[in-house]
This record gives sequence, C-alpha cells and structure tokens, in this order.
Amino acid sequence: MKTTAVPGSHLQLPSRIRSSARFPDFITLMKPRVMLLADFTALVGLIIAPGDLDPLLGSIAIIGISAGAGAAGVLNVKAAALLAFAILFYVVVYTVWLKRHTPQNIIIGAAR
Repeated sequence: MKTTAVPGSHLQLPSRIRSSARFPDFITLMKPRVMLLADFTALVGLIIAPGDLDPLLGSIAIIGISAGAGAAGVLNVKAAALLAFAILFYVVVYTVWLKRHTPQNIIIGAAR
C-alpha cells in the first residue's frame, strides 16, 4: 500500500472553521487576567469617585477600558514601539529641548 503525504499548507479549511479555531488564540493574546485587573481598578475608581455616576456611562467606560486593554495585549509588539517612541519624544524633545528653550513648553507639549 502506497501512502502520499499532503503538506498542511495545501489543505484549505472553510474560513468559518479557521476563524473559530483561532478565536481561543485571540482570547489568550488579550491577556484576560490583565484585563480583569484593569477593569477592577477602574471599577473601584468609579465606586469611590465623588458624586453620582450613571450606571450606563460607567458600564460603557468599563467596556472601553476592557477593549483597550485587550487590544494593547494583542498588539503588544506595536504598542511597545509606540510607547518607546512616546517616551523618547517626551524625554528628548519635551524635557531636554522645550522646557529649557521656550515658555510655551506646556502648550506645545500638550499638542503632542
């Protein structure tokens, strides 16, 4: 009996099956424990904030924070590069150059 090996790249799965198979990977990349920590911190902040907060607005804020934390977890390589650029800009351009050379440093720094 003769067997033939078929490379895995030639096998085509329906797109719905491929997407559903990757869904757990995306959830893992979102780092749910970190998201939970960010959500808990935001919830505590909303609870101890002075005044009354609309529950709908609070829920939307928590969902937005969760989405942002999950997106940052998925895109962590690009987010890290953007964060490194922002830190470099702050240290070099804002702190070293703007603060010492212009009284408008606060306005220019806020525009970045």
